[in-house]
Amino acid sequence: VLTVDENFTNRSSTLCSHPSSVIAVYGSEDSNAEVVEVDNNSLGGRDTVVADINNDGFDDLLVAGASHKGQAYPADSPSISATNLYLGSKAGLVKTTIENQSELNLGDMTAEFATYGDIDGDQVPEFFLFGNGAGHSWPKPIVIDCDETCIARHPAGFDAATYPKYTSISVYN
Repeated sequence: VLTVDENFTNRSSTLCSHPSSVIAVYGSEDSNAEVVEVDNNSLGGRDTVVADINNDGFDDLLVAGASHKGQAYPADSPSISATNLYLGSKAGLVKTTIENQSELNLGDMTAEFATYGDIDGDQVPEFFLFGNGAGHSWPKPIVIDCDETCIARHPAGFDAATYPKYTSISVYN
């Protein structure tokens, strides 16, 4: 559960995520609440983060996956978790496609940690998370940024060839 003050429709809101849905409870000046199921196929989330990453004046929502398919799952079985992005607008949250330029499968991954900040120095926040998935020995850093297109990529300075040599904190950018 995440509560935000200024958000998707400039009303106070509470967001909830569980294994298959993202639900927003929008408040209003007269205290009447509006409950909206934003997505009924979200595949749950371990972390939720809110920030205006496309700089349009509306907060955006990242729901980062809670688990991924391990070796016990057949390769052709459906995903059990995903990382989903919802862009805020006057109408509320809208699920958005993420162009994936990372090594991980955003549709089947775990987020070990998710937050936001101005990672690239452009004065607009990006979402940042450590993601892990089948075939990866430990989490890898991912930045999600939106200009005209929303893109998931590894941060500047990340080198997949040398990353496995490290088993503790690494600093990027």
